[in-house]
Amino acid sequence: MDELEKKEELEQAETVAEEVTETVAEEAMEEAAEEAVENIEEETAEEVTEETAEETVEEVETEETPVEKTAEKGSNNMVGIIVGFALFIAFLAMVWMAPAGGKAVKDTGVFYAKDNALYYYDMKNEPALVQEGISAGGGYNYFYSAWGAGMAEESDVAYYNMNVDASGAFDLYRKNMKDASAEAECIDSKVVDYKVSKDGEAVAYLKAEEDSLQLCYFDGTKSHVVEKNMSMEEDGYELRADGKYLVYRDIYNMLCVWEVQGDGDRNVYKLTDASPLYALSEDMLYFVSKADAYYNIYSYDFENEPELVAENAQYMSLMPNGTDLLYGVKPTGVIPYSELLEDDMAEIDAKMTADDPNYDQKLMRDELREAMKSGEGLEPMMQEYYILSNGKAKLVAENVVSAIAVEGSDKNFITGYQAKPFQPLYLSVIGGGLEMVDMIYYMSINYGGMQPFLADEFGNVEVLDGSAVLLNSVQVSQNGKKAAYLAEDANGGNVLMQMEFGSSVEATVVQANVEEFAFVGKDDLFYYYDYANNVGKLAKAGEGDNCIEGASGVQFAKDTGRVYYLLLDQNTGNGKMEWWDGETRETIDGGVFAFQYKGNGKAALVYGYDLVTLTGGLGYYDGKGVTKLDEDITAIFIN
Repeated sequence: MDELEKKEELEQAETVAEEVTETVAEEAMEEAAEEAVENIEEETAEEVTEETAEETVEEVETEETPVEKTAEKGSNNMVGIIVGFALFIAFLAMVWMAPAGGKAVKDTGVFYAKDNALYYYDMKNEPALVQEGISAGGGYNYFYSAWGAGMAEESDVAYYNMNVDASGAFDLYRKNMKDASAEAECIDSKVVDYKVSKDGEAVAYLKAEEDSLQLCYFDGTKSHVVEKNMSMEEDGYELRADGKYLVYRDIYNMLCVWEVQGDGDRNVYKLTDASPLYALSEDMLYFVSKADAYYNIYSYDFENEPELVAENAQYMSLMPNGTDLLYGVKPTGVIPYSELLEDDMAEIDAKMTADDPNYDQKLMRDELREAMKSGEGLEPMMQEYYILSNGKAKLVAENVVSAIAVEGSDKNFITGYQAKPFQPLYLSVIGGGLEMVDMIYYMSINYGGMQPFLADEFGNVEVLDGSAVLLNSVQVSQNGKKAAYLAEDANGGNVLMQMEFGSSVEATVVQANVEEFAFVGKDDLFYYYDYANNVGKLAKAGEGDNCIEGASGVQFAKDTGRVYYLLLDQNTGNGKMEWWDGETRETIDGGVFAFQYKGNGKAALVYGYDLVTLTGGLGYYDGKGVTKLDEDITAIFIN
């Protein structure tokens, strides 16, 4: 679900130029323009501003009880799902996504629900009952898609929810799935959220206790209360991958690190007051801290004192590799008026006397000349974007309004809006003093002075062709040689564009009316288009005439270089599941209603799903054939 939330945030960037224009006021033009840029950044991602910190504190003061907030969120999501058969497949395709990269992933088996009990299939033995009593009056699934059970990343320890109540709170259990005789262990009750270490030994979790929300830590033996009063914000706490450090913000927005030490000792470090943003990699914590009128970015290795990364910070996030840091800063100094103005009146003004009727205008131009000569200028409105990798920062783009990271490639790429080069103004056409110059400069950017761009980690920048480019759609191939993105056409549809990064050739139009697309394998571009009546067409770029019609539930498997999809019978809702690599096309099984791609060419299948009883059969595809595992299941868990 994190990918969906991220997508919703990035979609705000699509209308960035329009939103900047709307926020520019006639008075105090410079101040309004800067505020406009801040609004853009806030909508494309979390912006580092003092207002953000203040708003967070205000939200804490008026917040509902944690459990009520969790239940309400779940209710809102449910409304968007119960719309009919068409959205069954669409929703599954979004949350059961294929691996984002080309690397193989570990298939941890299949957790599924049946008769309000949790079962597990380890891909070898018969499915086994894990525990009964998933729900105690509360919901845990959207039809055949469930949440709340999964394996730790690097172990056979499973964590799962039981006795989910009407508010959404549950009992948190864990169990060693490799040992069939192992007993399940109840870690705690009234849990509303949790995060597990890679080895499965430690877990941090939020517990609803009366009118407060407690942050707790389970060390493998017992639980400890870390903070007694937490907010329910999404990034309020994070457990380092090795489980040795717990990073969190208290209700006053103070950033803290809870260190796990031997013999049950615990140390809490207060890193900074009112930090509105932080990012945690496997071994490094990045955070922002207020310094005068701006924010600074610091790195903390959990052993030494925090080190300054950048000053005047405007934006910060981890790159898709989870290690490198992307950040934007406001440049120091000014934009000299000598770069913005060109004196074409020098000879005329030199001959002008005080008796000349236009002498007042000459005096205004003299003021501009003095500003040009003395080095005066405008405060920078744009940003510089850097990527910090292996302790070294590289400037990748300048004059940036706002930017975000691009996923899909083994290399680092960013996309965003960049200010177009400003054409110097002739003094003869300004008709005013410095305030007029300021206004013209900012207005030129706000009204058509921005262009979408794509930049790599080495600072190579290319403009994205096409009108109304959807920044959140930009993808780069795994080898970093190609890029693709959607641009709106005059009718409101989405046109798929493709370009060769690093070449001087303009982007080409691949297909109109595109719903989804992805680079599969190294740089093969597949796309799904002409979606209507629950089905659409599948094609590979360069081979548009060779398409597959009537496809649904499309999932692009980048690790295998294939596209998996269903060919449904519109009367029954079931159909054939197939895969296609652009050349070979193979049927996996028939009677399939939906599937969950597991990586490495494997999948869990739901077949014969009954829309009345909301149950169906369960199968597992191991890349060669399908094994039928169980009947009358309720849902497969997302993991």
